[in-house]
Amino acid sequence: MKSVALMVLCLSACVFADVADIQFSPGGATPGNWVYDGDVTLSFTQIVDIDAVEGAVTDALFDKWVYIPDLIFSSSYDTVMPAGPIEIKDSGGNVLLTGTLAPADFISVFTVAATHTQYTNDIDVTFVDNSIGSDFLEGISVGTKLDFNLTIQSNENFDDILGDGYEHSNGFSGSMDVIPEPASLSLLAFGAVALLRKRRTA
Repeated sequence: MKSVALMVLCLSACVFADVADIQFSPGGATPGNWVYDGDVTLSFTQIVDIDAVEGAVTDALFDKWVYIPDLIFSSSYDTVMPAGPIEIKDSGGNVLLTGTLAPADFISVFTVAATHTQYTNDIDVTFVDNSIGSDFLEGISVGTKLDFNLTIQSNENFDDILGDGYEHSNGFSGSMDVIPEPASLSLLAFGAVALLRKRRTA
């Protein structure tokens, strides 16, 4: 039984290791720029380049742009509400993917020379146009869920600047990962168990 559990765990790890992902960071004249207006709105530069797709630069989505909506804080600063959808566009402004983000919050993850604050949420895909022939977009359809992660950096704790007008260009980056469906993971795990039993009876 212990061997079965180990195999299922290994299989799950392998599945997650192969998850397709998009990594992005800002480009242009002011890379890494984010602005907090001193009230409730956190804005980002809109020239956010896709640096890698599935860890490579060969997918057609490479060097396209991610558009991050403004994030609006509640009056108590404990949650943030995206002001609009998140999008991926090409250089001509054509929309390749649109998704909605639900309210979430910022979490300080660690401090080494600078403060890193993380915003993590799910994207519900509402529109896909794969006219560019992206392998990543080929596996995505309306209703697909993506895990969205945004990390911003500052020279002080982000909690300390809430309520104060503050502009900074120390950087931010993020990623989008396809969330495997639970049914698919269960099916793979069941197949692994069946294979193990077959090997034992052989």
